[in-house]
Formats: sequence, structure tokens, C-alpha cells
Amino acid sequence: MLFSTLHAAVRTKDIASVQGLQAKKLVGYGLVIGLDGSGDTRRSMVSLQTATNMLRRFGISLPKEPLQLRNIAAVMITADLPAFMPAGSAIDVQV
Repeated sequence: MLFSTLHAAVRTKDIASVQGLQAKKLVGYGLVIGLDGSGDTRRSMVSLQTATNMLRRFGISLPKEPLQLRNIAAVMITADLPAFMPAGSAIDVQV
């Protein structure tokens, strides 16, 4: 008797959907710009330092005197992703 063995290459990601096994905490930080004078106050060093660092990374030369930033605000965004969350699910985000 002749036995034939059939081998097929199948990737796990082609036949299964693997989701996170544990909850994840997401944290983001950035600047909101264009606030028409309603941004952070002049004493907010976080906004000033973030804007300065961002501009320098883009290769923009800055004057030695401090910037006057009234149209930007520093923001932090957080979200919790529960374990076994299906792809495409809506999440709550705190800003």
C-alpha cells in the first residue's frame, strides 16, 4: 500500500485571531495649537518646553528670549484597553 502525505503551509495569523491576553494602559502627550489666545498661561513651563523641543526637532532656530505662547496647550490622553478586546471595538479616552 502506498501512503501519500499532503503538507500544506498554513500561517497561524491566516486562520486565527489572537487578541491581547492582558489589559493595557495607553498614554499620549502632545500639543493642541491654534487656540486663539485661550491656551496655557505664560507660567506653564510644560507647554513652553514641549513647543521649544518640537520646533528644534524640526530644525527651526529659536531666539534666546522665551517664546510667548498663548495659542497652545499641553494635553495628555489616556485610555484603558481591556483584555481580549476584539479588533475595531470602541474605547473610552480621557483628555
